[in-house]
Amino acid sequence: MATLDDIVSLLDRELRIKEVPDYPGALNGLQMHGRQDVKRIAVAVDASLPVVKKAVESGADLLIVHHGMFWSGARRVTGATYEKFKIAMDAGLAIYSAHIPLDIHPVVGNNARLVSAIGLEQVEPFFEWKGILLGLRGRFEGALDQLVERVGEVLGGVPHVCSAGSREAGLVG
Repeated sequence: MATLDDIVSLLDRELRIKEVPDYPGALNGLQMHGRQDVKRIAVAVDASLPVVKKAVESGADLLIVHHGMFWSGARRVTGATYEKFKIAMDAGLAIYSAHIPLDIHPVVGNNARLVSAIGLEQVEPFFEWKGILLGLRGRFEGALDQLVERVGEVLGGVPHVCSAGSREAGLVG
């Protein structure tokens, strides 16, 4: 069985948590300690109250999120924030966040997984921020409608498109 410390150590190392710059209030890494024995892991975009409730209901020991619980420095622990913290702590749920480190990871990163799932070709990094390249862009050979359909399939929703140009997709980033 994996321990929380082992998983955190692995994530910190693989995602380069201490090396990758991020927004000052992002607090990447383990944000809330929980049970040491980890049998079930939940993954989500945000550490919102509904997500924490769902993770606890599913029996998760660890919740890994892209957008953690802290973004803008100190804040009051009241209302929904208090409820979220209390539910997680009472259940022994650990919460781990990786924002920019997860965006830029070349294999398991959000951008890498998305361009692969969509089927972009000639993929290259772009958009420099604080000395790192945050985004990926690539070519989609086909019509814009085909790209929209593919993105919808991959993400499970209907993309909103504002287009005033070519009907060919071309460079996507």
